[in-house]
Amino acid sequence: MKKLIALFVALLLLYAVPASAAQWADGRSPQQPYLGVPAVDFTQTLGYMMFYPNAKMDVGTGVRTLFVYLPREDVYAGSGELTLRTQEDRDAWTIAFNDTQYVHQREMVEDELVSMQWGSGTCFEITLPVSVKIDRHYYVDLARDCIISNDNTVSNPARDGEETWSFDTKSEYGVSEMSYRRMLADGSYEEGIVNPQPGDEIRFDLVLGGEAKTAALFQLSGANFTTASYTESAEVIGSVTEDDPAWGVLFLDASGNQIAQITF
Repeated sequence: MKKLIALFVALLLLYAVPASAAQWADGRSPQQPYLGVPAVDFTQTLGYMMFYPNAKMDVGTGVRTLFVYLPREDVYAGSGELTLRTQEDRDAWTIAFNDTQYVHQREMVEDELVSMQWGSGTCFEITLPVSVKIDRHYYVDLARDCIISNDNTVSNPARDGEETWSFDTKSEYGVSEMSYRRMLADGSYEEGIVNPQPGDEIRFDLVLGGEAKTAALFQLSGANFTTASYTESAEVIGSVTEDDPAWGVLFLDASGNQIAQITF
């Protein structure tokens, strides 16, 4: 989780003016998180939400986690469903928001609060069974009742992702459709394992193009790859050796300079 938080905090900082501490100031509050936006009535609405990644970001590839932020903490995951779609493939994944295998609710960490200039807030992390594809336009639909206030008086309305939550993964290189999978007794695979265990496989499409001439795989813990570097696009298969594997890919230009890094 720390890896994902660090990645998205870095992206958030591109779109927020840094604050000196995580506190509500300048007349702002959970009901009115920014000056210039209308204050809301929490007895009538959940209030403001922020979605990441979003259309304002240079998303790139390797995204396996979506984030929903609210500037309040008195909420919980309801029975609604989240659906990630693409224009090319239509239905990609549908996840029940109260399925704790995929959706984790937590308080926002200090860096996130400071980057958004909020004094409090809640984050819902949604882990996708398979990371996004390269060169796709994604949008995320939220059904009604994905998020509900603790007093059960209000919930989110249904949101059409084409209008409220979309992002692009346009890139000439990267990691596409990374997933953990488990071989079954009949030789077939159970795809999209969220919590991999030793003996599971890591599988993804490695794409090289543009200024990326070489990809080097690195293993922090719990992962093993028999081939360490690639100079052309390929399907990559690795193995999980410990719970909670941590690994990634470095992309290098023709002179061997690092131009990008994707970490899982």
